[in-house]
Amino acid sequence: MSTPWKPTPHRGDDGDDDAADAATARGRACGLEAILRGRRLRGDSARQRGASASAARGAAGRATPLREHLYRFGAGAADGDATAKETLGGKGAGLAAMSNLGLNVPPGFTISTDACERYAREAKEADCAKKGTAARTFASTIAFVVDEVYEALAFVEKRVGKTFGGGAGFGGADSKLKPKPPLLLSVRSGAAASMPGMMDTVLNLGLNDVLVETLATAVATDLGASNARRFAYDAYRRLLDMFGDVVLGIPRARFEDALAAMKTARGASHDADLTETDLVALVKDYKAVYLDFRVDFPSDPRTQLEMAIAAVFSSWNNPRAVTYRELNRIVGLKGTAVNVQARHPAMVFGNMGETSCSGVCFTRDPGSGAKAIYGEFLVNAQGEDVVAGVRTPEPVMPNMSQKFPDARRQLQACCDALEEHYRDMMDIEFTVECGRFFILQCRAGKRTGEAAIKIARDVVAEGLRTEPEALLLIEPRHVDQLLHPRFDANSPYDVAEDVVASGLPASPGAAVGAIVFSAATAKVFRLQKQPCVLLRTETSAEDVGGMHAAEGILTSRGGMTSHAAVVARGWGKPCIVGCDALRVDDSARACTFVHPRTGDTIATFREGERDVVSLNGTTGEVIKRAVPLVEPAPPLDEDGDLATVLRWVDAYRELDVRANADDADDARRAFRAGAAGVGLARTEHMFFGSKERVDTVRRLVLADDDKTRAAALQALLPLQRADFAGLFRAAGSRPVCVRLLDPPLHEFLPKPGEFESTPPFDAEKFGAATAELTALTGQTEARVLERTRALRETNPLLGLRGCRVGITSPEITKMQARAIFEASIEVTREAKSSASLPQASAPLPNVQIMIPLVGCASEFTHQRDAILETAREVRRERDGDELAPFEIGVMIEVPRAALLGTELVDAGAAFFSFGTNDLTQMTFGYSRDDVATFLPEYLRLGILQDDPFATIDVRGVGALVERCVSDARDAARARKASLKISVCGEHGGDPRSITFFHDLASRGAKIDHVSCSPFRVVVARVAAAQAACREMTETTTDGDEKNKK
Repeated sequence: MSTPWKPTPHRGDDGDDDAADAATARGRACGLEAILRGRRLRGDSARQRGASASAARGAAGRATPLREHLYRFGAGAADGDATAKETLGGKGAGLAAMSNLGLNVPPGFTISTDACERYAREAKEADCAKKGTAARTFASTIAFVVDEVYEALAFVEKRVGKTFGGGAGFGGADSKLKPKPPLLLSVRSGAAASMPGMMDTVLNLGLNDVLVETLATAVATDLGASNARRFAYDAYRRLLDMFGDVVLGIPRARFEDALAAMKTARGASHDADLTETDLVALVKDYKAVYLDFRVDFPSDPRTQLEMAIAAVFSSWNNPRAVTYRELNRIVGLKGTAVNVQARHPAMVFGNMGETSCSGVCFTRDPGSGAKAIYGEFLVNAQGEDVVAGVRTPEPVMPNMSQKFPDARRQLQACCDALEEHYRDMMDIEFTVECGRFFILQCRAGKRTGEAAIKIARDVVAEGLRTEPEALLLIEPRHVDQLLHPRFDANSPYDVAEDVVASGLPASPGAAVGAIVFSAATAKVFRLQKQPCVLLRTETSAEDVGGMHAAEGILTSRGGMTSHAAVVARGWGKPCIVGCDALRVDDSARACTFVHPRTGDTIATFREGERDVVSLNGTTGEVIKRAVPLVEPAPPLDEDGDLATVLRWVDAYRELDVRANADDADDARRAFRAGAAGVGLARTEHMFFGSKERVDTVRRLVLADDDKTRAAALQALLPLQRADFAGLFRAAGSRPVCVRLLDPPLHEFLPKPGEFESTPPFDAEKFGAATAELTALTGQTEARVLERTRALRETNPLLGLRGCRVGITSPEITKMQARAIFEASIEVTREAKSSASLPQASAPLPNVQIMIPLVGCASEFTHQRDAILETAREVRRERDGDELAPFEIGVMIEVPRAALLGTELVDAGAAFFSFGTNDLTQMTFGYSRDDVATFLPEYLRLGILQDDPFATIDVRGVGALVERCVSDARDAARARKASLKISVCGEHGGDPRSITFFHDLASRGAKIDHVSCSPFRVVVARVAAAQAACREMTETTTDGDEKNKK
């Protein structure tokens, strides 16, 4: 049975046009008055209003369909509401909300996302969910919803007093009476997540050769005969264009070519310059395009509607929509909703002459956040003309007040009402037809980082939201934008003309520089103070110096956690990886970018010619020219919007945030960003700081006797001690967690290919590498080759690394422990001798020593004992010097360790830190350096919803983390021991992963802190606060609902 429609008390229901218009106006006035009255009566606090809004959200998704899949809206009421985005999509939920507010929304109905999911399944089975000839059978795949569509359509027809298709036959009206204009419809997409421009729309459905004349006759009284026919044929040619492209798969360019030819022939600059006669001829030209492709335009309006609905459903899986979801990590949605809405005469045509217009606006400036309407409009145009750029639009402020003063006042009232309702900055589409104002769509507005921060602060000051609610308006990427150099919005690049390739956006920000192909050249450029961008097939530890010297990094291979990605994020350098279109020729010092499908060369660059590229690390785009940059936001300690918002962040978050820092500069940068300490100091990264260090490590690795090995360790000791002392000084009393040596030793040697003495090998590189190492070690070439081959492993990531190095070569662990302890003593002495501080309050080092890659408790105890033995030796040698307290803990990277957390607590581990990069790698059995060869296809096919190296795999890796933490906490309580638990992998800076780590506390598996790159510290702080705020608002909602019951 149909659900009874519940009209507002003021609206008549007899289908009379005048009564319906008057009732709608009264409803709109009542709705706006109620909202604006609320703005004037601000006696209740923002927190009370926030609780009320939360209670409303607690009833989220209260939407009652007409039967199963359709939800009506318009004329002051709706079957759904703003909370039903998962079912109605963002656009449908917005239309329902505006209808319930009494705003002047043309009536229509929304077909749910569930219907899209079913359509996709049945269309796949029928093998017709694509454009082209299969579009003719589209209608058969929506048969399950057709009856409901026409029942809802009857509602629309009754509300506007017009008939889709014009009544009986195609003419519709009795020739003795003034013909009524036929009802025209728009069919638009609208998913739960905003995907602007990614899916399809068809407008002006319901016209054909007969009805176009009926429409012209019906509006002739208002527009005059000539203008009326021009308007009608303009609507008709737009329908032919959109229907041919979206539904039948005719290339849009064919219609654009016909339009361009007509304008050239008539000397017209813009579409609006074409006359009635021109448009009649253009309709014929468009029909000729259909004939060229041997397809027919369906003259039956109902066939048009059914095919358009199916085509819009199908656009959910078009390539650009799929790619957009992949890039923006939009997962878990059923599909797009379809919104069918009256086009005429509700009336909603902005191209009916000089008293009509269409526009798009934001309730606040999306670039700065300033509280003023920001938007554009076009006189005598339809909405798509505004965004398509067919003419230069006019600014809403001040021009609209001069040309459409009444509509401008109504627009302001709508903006105020929608901001009051949504308590956010909104993006609005509107139309003025013959002086009458209509609002067509609203959604939360896209905004820059600067605007997001300001809006969040302002809505609290205005009493629209509480601080926790305002924090939920900020996206982590907004903060990223403020903290990285970015391209100047006043000098944008053209995506179609300037972008030569794209890859995975591994590290955000913008970089511009000359192309270089080697680390050595990058360092030369740095010395000459010339910016450069390093292009490599892939990077290795050997490239670290060049990566540090370059402004940005671009690789053709690798994934989001490849070497290049991890290092670049750690330094805050823009980085794009996995750029399949890039072909690097190191020998020629050149590269080409090729078309991903055809393989045709798009562009060629050479190092010697100082060719320049720009990298957009936020989007993954490679631009073939220099794009102007702007500096990041002011320092975080200034008293501005960001500083205020960050004070809220720290007041509400429960997770501490520390930083992965390998030297004092990294640490200071992290502390300026608000890090509570150093959660991971990777000692192996310190070894690449200079050629002296690399050479010393190589002597250690290649040593073939104890004396040589001892000498190398003795040479490394003061270098490590200085590194640790610098970290401890920078940290003061903040904790510093030092991870002992983790990678395989062969990573400190030149690449294996440079040591191959049998073909194929590079003789020049071979000779240079072996000559350098023989000179460095004093060994023969044969001995060098023998040692390097002995170190080579088939699967080094599962080989001799981490604690296994320390167990088989305990002298390395002892050297590192000694360097830590001696640095601690040195910094303690300095702190206590400082004249500016009382001795008792001197900031002493707070040291944690972490043993990596532990798989069983006995590995931990072996390394722990070596560290404690070294501590005793240092105390004996430094009698009288104070050794600051320290803790020894374990890095959980091996699944076995995660399953045996209790044993590690019993063995005396003072802390756990989850290295989720390796834990993910070992749990899935994926090599993170090679995962790019198949992961994109896995994501495309839906085998995986997310890149598990970027966002925590909740069901697998997350389950291991939760079990380990829960068991370890129980064991620590039983022993009455203190146990700190953290995450230090890439997931420590990922907002969705941080939410998961926060939520573990409610299940008895509390994580104390996460650790991430210094450049992601602010993002992590915001994400941690949002997780807590989200929990607070949900708790409030649950409480309100219980109180109601």
